[in-house]
Amino acid sequence: MLKFLRAKTSRKLIFTFIWIGIWCIAAGVVSNDILLPSPLKVADNFITLLQDKSFIHIISSTLLRVVVSFIISLLSTMVIAGISCSFSIFEDFIYPLISVFKSVPTMALIIILLIWLDKETAPYIIGVIISFPILYENIMSSIKCIDKDVIDMAYIYNVTLKRRIIDIYIPSVIFSVHGILSSTICLVLKVVVAGEIYGQPKYGIGVSLQLEKMYFNTTAIISWIIIVAVICLLITFLSRILGKVLYRWKR
Repeated sequence: MLKFLRAKTSRKLIFTFIWIGIWCIAAGVVSNDILLPSPLKVADNFITLLQDKSFIHIISSTLLRVVVSFIISLLSTMVIAGISCSFSIFEDFIYPLISVFKSVPTMALIIILLIWLDKETAPYIIGVIISFPILYENIMSSIKCIDKDVIDMAYIYNVTLKRRIIDIYIPSVIFSVHGILSSTICLVLKVVVAGEIYGQPKYGIGVSLQLEKMYFNTTAIISWIIIVAVICLLITFLSRILGKVLYRWKR
């Protein structure tokens, strides 16, 4: 029993049930479904959402925006970071833009993008802009941390630029990006959902959240929040599996 309690996963499970118990007590004290519905009512609504015919379409629309935004951001940052490492003047040139992306409040960015772009495009660009500075700094750091002796040796043996990129730079970037992969994708998911709430495209988790908010359906809102949390947990789980594949050489 003691070993069971000491197990990290078991402790997390126990504390999860404790928080659910606190939630049950709080819901009973409040006794108002608009303010705080009970876990049982949320669970019932959660199952109803899963059975809805439009559920898969709603989830897939949001996930498509997340994946496309992340891929665009990753590819663009790899190219821009590579140029910045090669030409310091370009690094100085791009610095103000990175600083703006890092400092502008997310809601303000969403509002200005909805003025400039249509409601279907804005969530994609929001995801790209929010993740861009994180990926850029991470990739820049990974490239600069490559052992100079390895680079010098590549020059001495006349290794082509293509081979240097494939065999030296890309592996370094992959291992570095993996360290922030799940947290960055989860961040993109959250800002894309926020963009959907404000922009109201045809389908999306944010669209459903805004619709339920109009009807003061707190039970459904919490259900959608749980769905987002579950997606983030799945992303983290998949990232760990990817990590085991990437680091299998350590075994």
